[in-house]
Amino acid sequence: MIGRFLLLCMLIAYLNHHVFGHMESRYTLSGKHNSEEFTLLIQNFDGEYFARYYKHSDLKDRMLEGNCDSTSCVFVDGYWSDKGFVKTDSIAIEQVKKHKWKGTWTTIDVNKTTKLKLVPVVDTLPVPSKLNIEGNSIYTINKLSRLTFGKAHNSGKSFQKIIEEHTQIECLRTNSNSKLDSVLLNLYYRVIDKSLSCAAIGAKVDFEFSSLYHYLSDSLLSIEFHLKSNCDGTSHQTQQEYLTFNVKGERLRLDQIVPFAGEELAYQSQKWYSYRNSIFPEQLVPLLKSQNQEAFFPTDNSCDLNNTRLWQIPDWYISSKGIVLMPFFGVNINNCTATKVYLNLK
Repeated sequence: MIGRFLLLCMLIAYLNHHVFGHMESRYTLSGKHNSEEFTLLIQNFDGEYFARYYKHSDLKDRMLEGNCDSTSCVFVDGYWSDKGFVKTDSIAIEQVKKHKWKGTWTTIDVNKTTKLKLVPVVDTLPVPSKLNIEGNSIYTINKLSRLTFGKAHNSGKSFQKIIEEHTQIECLRTNSNSKLDSVLLNLYYRVIDKSLSCAAIGAKVDFEFSSLYHYLSDSLLSIEFHLKSNCDGTSHQTQQEYLTFNVKGERLRLDQIVPFAGEELAYQSQKWYSYRNSIFPEQLVPLLKSQNQEAFFPTDNSCDLNNTRLWQIPDWYISSKGIVLMPFFGVNINNCTATKVYLNLK
């Protein structure tokens, strides 16, 4: 009898170690702390563990640092001061069964510890039907399903403005084109996710975003995004992006709008790179010069826009006046400054 009991104990210990006694590459768990619901993400990258969580009330990510062993993890939250990293909270969790976790949350400055019950988050939450969630994790889908949008207000004849209440990001949508609205929705959801995910351990972060539409028709949408952030907690980065889509939601390239190749070249193929580096700018410059005489022949000779290297991969967008192009400044040629030229294909 005693032998059977010992054998049973050994079997339970074996199962705990070999069945439950390892950490998967990713866990998404939900729980409640002081009546505040939260979702926690634990990720394993080559043996290093990273964690982040968000409260359901504000959806803003908080980064955690710590580590895990075969069945448990300990992570801490805090901030940096002149004395170093100051811990504010400690979260300890343990996997007791395959789909059951328990743990504690300690608020360090008041030495208060509360018990946690956590359960895995499953991919069953409702998401907007037009949201392209391919490649998004359960953690991200769970977060985006909780967004709240305010009442729409007209912004000119073509668009409405609508505010996402957790991030205060202003989104645009058309007054009449549902297909292009689905394109816009996906764009703004990605930006909102970046804003909510902008977090660094113990550091203050900033995230600023604005958008401006340039052109809208039944088949085309041209829009501009401005983003400034310091999501690593140190230096600010500025990003300006010009996007043009057709009604199918496909992002268009300039060589599709202004084709010189005579055939559709596979994007980023060797032929495409060769074409964009030589034939395309050589054909484009004479067209631009014919319609922008003053820009291409400046009186002060400060910028030589005739240099084809400036037009290999220029920024561009569509406007009511035609295509607006800005030379590529990846290389500093003749101290060129921000210049806009127009191209009318009619």
